[in-house]
Amino acid sequence: MKNNIKFFVIFITSLAVGQFLFGIPIIPDENIVFEKSDSGYDLYVKKMDGIESILLTESQKDPFKKKTNYGLRTQKFHEANGNEIRILDGKKLETKYDAFFLVDSTLELYEPLGECFHFFLPDKVIFGYDWTRSGTIKIRPGVKINLRKFEKKYTDYTGIFEDQWITLKIKYSDKNFRSNTVENFKSFGGKNIVRENKIGLETIFLEMIPDEISPDTDADVIFLIDTTESMKEEIPVFRDLYPEMKKKIEEKVKELRIGLILYKDYGEIYVTKTFDLSSDTTYIDTVIFSLIQYGGEDIPEAVNEAICEMNKMTFLSDNRYAFLIGDAPAHSKPRYKITRDDALKTLEEKKIKLTSIALPFR
Repeated sequence: MKNNIKFFVIFITSLAVGQFLFGIPIIPDENIVFEKSDSGYDLYVKKMDGIESILLTESQKDPFKKKTNYGLRTQKFHEANGNEIRILDGKKLETKYDAFFLVDSTLELYEPLGECFHFFLPDKVIFGYDWTRSGTIKIRPGVKINLRKFEKKYTDYTGIFEDQWITLKIKYSDKNFRSNTVENFKSFGGKNIVRENKIGLETIFLEMIPDEISPDTDADVIFLIDTTESMKEEIPVFRDLYPEMKKKIEEKVKELRIGLILYKDYGEIYVTKTFDLSSDTTYIDTVIFSLIQYGGEDIPEAVNEAICEMNKMTFLSDNRYAFLIGDAPAHSKPRYKITRDDALKTLEEKKIKLTSIALPFR
């Protein structure tokens, strides 16, 4: 009889341990999708057996679970999460007039995956509290966040829960590119780089751009950058990686001169802004470090105009490189006098080697 009781106790204990270890499944990468939206990112997580709610937290991983991982919150209401219930210590947390937790217990249909938990992450989220540890996290590709998965609804800690750290990655397809962007960029000749799932921005800026420049005694390098609102993902990354990219180019070119052309469109605060080539890049460096993106109501941008601005550049080297970075094509019909033929003529007459980088809009 005692042996039977001992076996029963061991069986119950093993069952509880097994339920803790195997009750919360690991969500595979193919069941997690990030999509870029106009004002942030949508996160879809496919519903799996054993998971009834998810809370997003900061990604400070502590294997001993002695440090607090704070839930992520937004300061503005969004219908994807704003009305969700969260239970803590048996009490419903009211956040309607404070900040809104990124928590979800309500499934919705997302066609590629089926029933999913859905979160909307704005460009910036907050965590923690003034009386302990607090801060903000900028949401963009490469940022790490944590999925805290619960076996009960409303992120109720009285049941089993488990953490899973993930990285924000965007999966791109043809539908993520604005119509004719790739074709338009290719039409200018030279090399064309199209960002795909396997090509990250870091690879483009730190490897592919420097690789296009041949080792030599001197070179003139110009960056033509779309600065409209749709570039909000790419411009911060370009700004952050620019010093390292510039250093890699300087290692290949003894006398490097850099120029910069920023462009938007007609009707914006500016159509183009041009900064002439210079070996003293202090001012251009400052402009790049302070780059922000805004404006751009329609799809086409002043691409032809930006290319023609290179006529104003003071070239000194025969090694001339230009990098066109944007996510929208030129106008198919000229807005004013400058045409695509003018842009092609500029590249030909100035003998500029153009590399165009077509980026996805979403």
